[in-house]
Amino acid sequence: MNMSIGIPSHEEIKQRLFEKRKQMRLLDKAIRMNIDESFKSILTNKYIRKRIIQYVQTINKLYNHGISIPYNTVDTFEWLVDQYFNKKASASLLVYKIQKNIGHIRLPTFVGFQMMVNLDLCLYKQIYLHFQDRLLEYPYLMDSAANKGRSDIVDFLIDKRAPFTSHAIENACCNGYIGIADKLLNCDYIKPEWMPSTRGYDGAAQNGHLDVLKYLDHSSRIVQPIETTTQCIDQACKNNREDVVRYLMETRTEGFTRHAIIRTVECGNLPLYHHLRQNMASLSHNHFDSSEILGAVIIAAENGHVEMVKHMFGTIVQQKDLEYPIDTHKLRQAVVRASPDPRILLEYMIKNGVLTEYSLVEDDDLIAVASKYCGLGMVKYLVNINRNRRIRQNILIQVCDQQPCALDVIEYLFQECQEPRRNPENSYRTVIMSVIRYDNIELFQLMQRYPPMLDVATNVTDDYTMQTAISGKYRIVELLLDHFKNDEIRFNAIVSKMAYSPVTELAKRMVTDHRLKPSLIALRTAVIKNNTELLQFYIDTMQNNPESHEKIDNYIVSTLLCDAAERDRVAVVKLLHEKFGIRQLKPVALDGIAYRGRVDLMDFLLSNTKQDAVKVTSSTLLEAVKSSRLDMFFQNAKGRSTVPKNYFGGAASQGNLGIIRQLQHLVPDIQEYDSFLITSLLVAKTDVPMLTLFQNNINYTDVLRQCCKHENLTFLKTYLLDKPEFNHRAILLEAIQTKNLDIVKTIVAAVPPRSILAVHEQRSKWETPTIEKYLSLHKSAK
Repeated sequence: MNMSIGIPSHEEIKQRLFEKRKQMRLLDKAIRMNIDESFKSILTNKYIRKRIIQYVQTINKLYNHGISIPYNTVDTFEWLVDQYFNKKASASLLVYKIQKNIGHIRLPTFVGFQMMVNLDLCLYKQIYLHFQDRLLEYPYLMDSAANKGRSDIVDFLIDKRAPFTSHAIENACCNGYIGIADKLLNCDYIKPEWMPSTRGYDGAAQNGHLDVLKYLDHSSRIVQPIETTTQCIDQACKNNREDVVRYLMETRTEGFTRHAIIRTVECGNLPLYHHLRQNMASLSHNHFDSSEILGAVIIAAENGHVEMVKHMFGTIVQQKDLEYPIDTHKLRQAVVRASPDPRILLEYMIKNGVLTEYSLVEDDDLIAVASKYCGLGMVKYLVNINRNRRIRQNILIQVCDQQPCALDVIEYLFQECQEPRRNPENSYRTVIMSVIRYDNIELFQLMQRYPPMLDVATNVTDDYTMQTAISGKYRIVELLLDHFKNDEIRFNAIVSKMAYSPVTELAKRMVTDHRLKPSLIALRTAVIKNNTELLQFYIDTMQNNPESHEKIDNYIVSTLLCDAAERDRVAVVKLLHEKFGIRQLKPVALDGIAYRGRVDLMDFLLSNTKQDAVKVTSSTLLEAVKSSRLDMFFQNAKGRSTVPKNYFGGAASQGNLGIIRQLQHLVPDIQEYDSFLITSLLVAKTDVPMLTLFQNNINYTDVLRQCCKHENLTFLKTYLLDKPEFNHRAILLEAIQTKNLDIVKTIVAAVPPRSILAVHEQRSKWETPTIEKYLSLHKSAK
């Protein structure tokens, strides 16, 4: 056991947990309940707070579970600074907290040291002076300040002779803070082990800090020269720092690896590449293979370094190297995508055999890439390489799907594709789909100027155009309908979705101008969307058109009425009643109306129904009970119905005393359901005054059994006051099964001794020793 901090051993903690399990549960509950005021008062004591934190953390470590106390409850330094930087607390509040409660703040951790660097110097000094005696052995303050470039904090810490490590000078060198590095190197208490090492020099070279490199090489404070690695030149080449590379090659002998040449090619720095090639003697033991540069050449092409690519294919990369695994397809696309003048580079590669005209002709994606990144000129160049080439379908698809759409390129491709083929897959319809998907009216108008492009797209799918219409791109749908006005197109699926109010006029046009027939789906959609105008238009069209393929029969009217009733569409219900009358309404529709308490809709239905059109069922009455709107049925003579048993049960389970009394007034023979109602009251755990409504013809055995089952001690005591007749043995067994000693005691007090003796002898195995002991003592006493 660590006696310095007083943490108990594992065995001691296990013993305490066994002995004080109840106390730990209370502590755990207090923490989970967001720590009430009484528990907060405990945390005001620093010693107790520290012991609780150590205790809980040790338990968590042992059992991998438990509740840890949040840091903000103890005002840790890290929490205070986090509040400050996240604007949750002002600077004055942070200063006040530190001044008033600084004695309770723990010593900052490594994270705290890093956060301190972001504070202003005045506040930083105040915190440092408070912890000064305990910070003498921590070098993290100076290391963090040097890494962040806080020269003011570095000066303060040097005055306080704060310790640091070699990371302080190295971090300053890596980030280019030469002034901080100079201060640290020239402080009078620096130790040899604090001097910078390879890490600082390599980091300065990698980040391109040439002044730092020169300072480290010529500083009189550094007695031993700093050893470096090949990473200096390799990383400097990666960042395209030619000045740093030339300086290192003049002053250092470590050399470079093949990665330096590869990174130089990627950056497109041709002079630096020549310089490295001239100093190949400095290349380390890593073997240099020209085939490895192919990937770098592709990246150079993507970055638009034309001269580098030309030089590489003319000197280093030979034709034989192209047989090495290389993605020529990627190279072609990279050249077209990113070069400032891709035509010159492509012509050069074709001339030198890097790329063949055949490879350019067969690459369908290349025209799409040229359209997106280079424009019409490059597309014409690629098409004219082989005039016998036919513009394939997928080329048009890719170009039309590009956003923003290059209309000049598409028009040129349309001109070159005068005879598009209608293949079984009908891929040309994708051009139309591009028009629909991107709401591109200009593209559709361009297609209209080239009829062959639309001739192969006459079978536009109903479903796709329907999705376009309901998504709000109505202008495109109108253009499609106008263009195909004389064709035998029947967009029945579209009509079924045209019931949305923004497209009412469009839906009417589709019916009148294009001979599209409304269907039951169209009618139901109009009802669901509460579009009475379009619904009436559809009904009038179907009634006045003798050739309509669907007639509005009783089934359709009933379906529409149910849809409207389930969604409380009062205006639609009135329209349907005006047109057809209320012929039949399913009970499930009334259930929803009753549950939602729509008295106006229910009154309209009950007042305007034909004979047996609307039937009020028990489920509907039960839903009315739940909504506490029973009056909607009894205020109209047509709404009266036999009140069933489960209706009373629903009222009781809702605990609605007013409805129960109303039922007593309407149905005098309610007493025959007393036992059933009392069970419902027990389930609902209703107040005792409800019991005063049911006092006649009660089966007390059933009632007391339910009281025991639901462990309702209040109801149990209430019924036992009158000493009713019931099955003593059955109720006592029911009470024992609850394992509730209070329930057992209440029943034992109300039953004769012979029942206790019979039950005790009947039970061969007791699951609850406490109840067994109680009954044994009570039997002996009797």
